[in-house]
Amino acid sequence: MYRTIRSTAYEPDPLNGPWQEESHVLRLGEDLHTELTRMHAEAGGDRARPDRLPVRQLNFLLQALAPGVIATGRRAGTDGSLPWLYARETVPPDVLAPLIGTWAAR
Repeated sequence: MYRTIRSTAYEPDPLNGPWQEESHVLRLGEDLHTELTRMHAEAGGDRARPDRLPVRQLNFLLQALAPGVIATGRRAGTDGSLPWLYARETVPPDVLAPLIGTWAAR
């Protein structure tokens, strides 16, 4: 069907200025980090790293099911003050709460 692959690129028009998008940053927060860490430890979590939350699966879940989430921060599971979610718009708590609850219950 296609015998040739051609690369393409998008180049913004310099006459219209730089391409900028505002993103909203959400941090896990110390209180939520502490509570989730406690729950994880009680469930028999990683004993070698009791201070670290295994948020990789939660990050995948949020990117798939929370509208507007475009990226997740690195090492957010180790420190509640680090940037965690980057989104095009504010992610409502009523969207985040059930997803975090589902992840925490597993």
